[in-house]
Amino acid sequence: MKNRKIFVGQSSLRFKVECNTDITSCLVKKIKYMKPGDETVYEWNAVISDSVNGHIIYDVVLTTELDVAGKWKFWSYIQFSDGRIAMGDAETIEIFEVGTL
Repeated sequence: MKNRKIFVGQSSLRFKVECNTDITSCLVKKIKYMKPGDETVYEWNAVISDSVNGHIIYDVVLTTELDVAGKWKFWSYIQFSDGRIAMGDAETIEIFEVGTL
């Protein structure tokens, strides 16, 4: 997601998260996030795009999903069939108001 400006209300966008582990046997794959100024953890159900290299994706389709300008935090959450859980480092991504440079 680096080097690309994202705007409030944008609804044609793909988040790709690299888990850095083989996720072939995972049962749960999510991208978790926190909005600016809100300590609540939200989540999107992701799909696997590359199980061996551990890549998951989520396509934003609703204009209400990215609803606040500011610095958001995103990270992966994976649960394997044997009960193990893996979480990635949070990445901060700034979402801008429409019309800003």
